[in-house]
Amino acid sequence: MPGLLQRILEGNFSSPLTLVFIVFTLLAFYFLFRLAWLFFVRGDEVAESIAGKREAKNLVRLLIISVVIALFSGFVFEFVRAGRDVAQSSAPSAAKGFFDWLVGK
Repeated sequence: MPGLLQRILEGNFSSPLTLVFIVFTLLAFYFLFRLAWLFFVRGDEVAESIAGKREAKNLVRLLIISVVIALFSGFVFEFVRAGRDVAQSSAPSAAKGFFDWLVGK
């Protein structure tokens, strides 16, 4: 994932996989903030009520899903980049446009 993070820090947001990674990473931080707010601000009422426990369980579930999708898109980005490098070394013009669009070059 260092290639993906390097592209994000360079400001290259043209890749669809980069946008998916950014959106789900921001969603994960949002759900993490909501979970912290739930426990630290509304802690007493959440721990004792059924609705509060359900809300906490749903927030944890959404947080885990967001993190998994963000990590998966990051790994797919790196896999596609490595595949593009291999395809370019074996056949320089084959599928170049598709890989360039997918990786955001």
